[in-house]
Parts: sequence; structure tokens; C-alpha cells
Amino acid sequence: TQNTAIGYQSGQSLTTGSYNTFAGYQVADGGTITGDENTAMGVTALQALTSGNRNTAIGVRAGLVMATGSENIFIGKDAGDSATACSNVIAIGHNAMHTVSTSTNVNGTIAIGESSLDALTTGSENVAIGYETMKEATTSNKNTCLGYRTMYRCNTGEDVSNTFIGYM
Repeated sequence: TQNTAIGYQSGQSLTTGSYNTFAGYQVADGGTITGDENTAMGVTALQALTSGNRNTAIGVRAGLVMATGSENIFIGKDAGDSATACSNVIAIGHNAMHTVSTSTNVNGTIAIGESSLDALTTGSENVAIGYETMKEATTSNKNTCLGYRTMYRCNTGEDVSNTFIGYM
């Protein structure tokens, strides 16, 4: 109840979900939607949404395959487009968290900047702010990085609990 859907096939599978706002071509149209308080704008944003709650996705393919995760923010083309079940994630920027895992092992992660945490598959509680910050990180945890390409080449689970500030 009290949902808004604008655009071709936008929110077409909405069943019991409430207070959702969908705008754009095939936004949130991939499954039976029971989730509440989601906002999606842009071609195929949150397309696979089912039971996820309080997600915000703005941009082409932002949060594309997010199905059950909750309280996420994806802003930018392809931001968090591979995430299916994570929660409390913020990905802002073109390709931010682009290849994020289909598991919940990235919960609590923040990526702000083009291609920040672009290769992350499993790694929680990271904060990456800046252009291509932690771009090649795949399994890193609990890192805080601020700056242009900071910690760019880290890519092992051994990259844990670091703080980097500055250029590369």
C-alpha cells in the first residue's frame, strides 16, 4: 500500500510491500516484492528486489541484483550492482563496489568515489573514500582509506585493520 511506480514495468511485481517509490524502466520488476520503504530511480535499479527493506538505489543498474539486503544506499551507474544480500552498505560513485559479493560478508562497508572497492568480493567494515580507493581489494576487512587511489593494490585477506590517508 501507498507505493509509487513510474515507468515501463516499474514495480510490476509489487505484492505486499509498502511505502516504496520506483521510477524508471524496469525498476524493481524482477521478483515478487514484499519489501518496504525502498526507493529506486534509474534503468533497472533494484531490479531483483524481493524482500529487502529501506534500500535506496539511484542510477543505471544501481543495486541491480539486490534481492534481500536492507538499509543500503547505492548511488551512481553500476554502484553495488552485484550485491544481493548485504546490509548497511553505502556505495556512491560510478562502479563503487561494482563486483561486490553475493554474500553478507560486506556488511557495514562504505565506498565513496568512482571505482572505490570495485573488486571487493568478501570484506566487511571497510571505509574507502576517493577515486579508485581500494580498487583492487578483494577480501580486505576493517580498513579505512581516504585519498586518491589509496590502498589501490591491496587484494588479500591479510589487508586487515589498516588506516591510509593520502595519495596511493
